[in-house]
Amino acid sequence: MNTYKEVQGSVLWGRGLVVILFLALVGIMLYQIVSTGQKPSWLQIILAILLAFMAANFWQMSITVDERALTVAFGFIKKRLPLSQIISSQPSNYDWLKYGGWGIRWARD
Repeated sequence: MNTYKEVQGSVLWGRGLVVILFLALVGIMLYQIVSTGQKPSWLQIILAILLAFMAANFWQMSITVDERALTVAFGFIKKRLPLSQIISSQPSNYDWLKYGGWGIRWARD
């Protein structure tokens, strides 16, 4: 059984930014608890959970091709496409400015 797998991590500055924002928010919540005795607000808790989810989910993207399907995964989000549905494929070069950068884009078709 032949399998091809490629894993690409997110950009380092993006990872660092999410981690720094998460740690800053947790630090603010801990300071608030220790110094004033107040509980964190729901907004703070939701933001911390959202940042943790973003860090875990978008840390890396993996592409796997085996005898049955092409699978693209961003953390918890996975899309599996049977090879029987792929008509053709070819390498191509494109202008990243034309498409708004690199990465996965939603298409209408």
